[in-house]
Amino acid sequence: RAIVRRGTEPADLGERMRKRNTMGASIRMAIMGVEKRQFGRDDGFSTMSIEDEIYKNEQKLPSVELSLEHLRLRCGGVAMAAQGEVGVEEAKRWLKKAPHKDVVALGSWTDPPPCVLEVVQAALTYLCDSDTSWENCVCSLRQGRGFTREVIEFQHLRITRKNLEKMMACSLDMHRVLTQAPKRDGLYTAVSLCLLMECIILENKVRLGIPAPPPPPPVEFTPEQPRIVQFRQLLPALEGAQELQRTPLLVCNGKEDIICTFFSYMCAVAIDAKELINEVLVKKTISLEDMRDKVRQKAVKALKYGRPLHIRLSTASPDWSGYCCEGGLPLEVFAAAKWKTQEVWSQVVRPQELDGACFNFDSHFVFVTSDLDLPRVQQHLKGRLPYYDALAIIDIAPDSIH
Repeated sequence: RAIVRRGTEPADLGERMRKRNTMGASIRMAIMGVEKRQFGRDDGFSTMSIEDEIYKNEQKLPSVELSLEHLRLRCGGVAMAAQGEVGVEEAKRWLKKAPHKDVVALGSWTDPPPCVLEVVQAALTYLCDSDTSWENCVCSLRQGRGFTREVIEFQHLRITRKNLEKMMACSLDMHRVLTQAPKRDGLYTAVSLCLLMECIILENKVRLGIPAPPPPPPVEFTPEQPRIVQFRQLLPALEGAQELQRTPLLVCNGKEDIICTFFSYMCAVAIDAKELINEVLVKKTISLEDMRDKVRQKAVKALKYGRPLHIRLSTASPDWSGYCCEGGLPLEVFAAAKWKTQEVWSQVVRPQELDGACFNFDSHFVFVTSDLDLPRVQQHLKGRLPYYDALAIIDIAPDSIH
């Protein structure tokens, strides 16, 4: 790869950079590892193009932490179901959000884990660089956004089969980078670069007719074999439950409020079991029939607009027979394999409620949360919750919820 030396920028660009030559700008350039030089000096090459881009990054790019969180959510199961797989062009846009400072920071890692090392090696292979040693990786990363720009602008459909096979040998996995790489400056660059390399490999495999390996067998988790996950692994676990056509029951271990706040950002429609008990049986401010219709209307709202339906149990284990009957919800609302069939959900939606509906069963799903721990969930909800044996119990590790 040829590295273009800079120094031939037009004079008007130099004029703009001179106006920007303040003490604050100089400090920012020094922090980011770029020495700011006077335009027209002969004792070195000019870095004004780099500085100009860094300046724009400071003003326009979101924070690395925010971009990383957005990318994590975008590549989660629910977002994938709603928006589809990430393509090459979208992956390039994610990499463009990596600031110069973050790219350079990745080059400062002295002993990167294999999941990160292979990402940069795949990028160098993609750019037809045969030297994939970490020392050469560092040299490329120290170019900052100059390196990522080169990756983004490279014609990805011109990759040879030989180079593609070398990239495939790197065993790239964005989720492995997210979970195994140290949480430090440079992580966002590694994650977004990995995403782009994965997308490029996939698209070129289709172009060259290389068959994909068979998918791994699905992970089975049932009421008898609950799946224990960290909070950051919740969305992939939900995706696994949907693939198995099981309604997820999330065991929140006393932290249901935090989990509910998380799902409120996804515009989930909540049915609160404690509200049913308090309003109907304790305060008696509403009749059972009116509450049954209120619950039905919430399910209709979730169905019409493709939003998740959240059944929040808290510490309660109510009798659902008064609400899962004619005029309310069908029992199959707890059975994912049956709920999305028209024969079942059409029992909930009335003809006059179809106006303005935009059903999206890719983003709509039903899930249940309980504030109890796993032993008490298995003790109190079995026999009380419809289709309990068809649920996928996901036990969220309490120390992973903050």
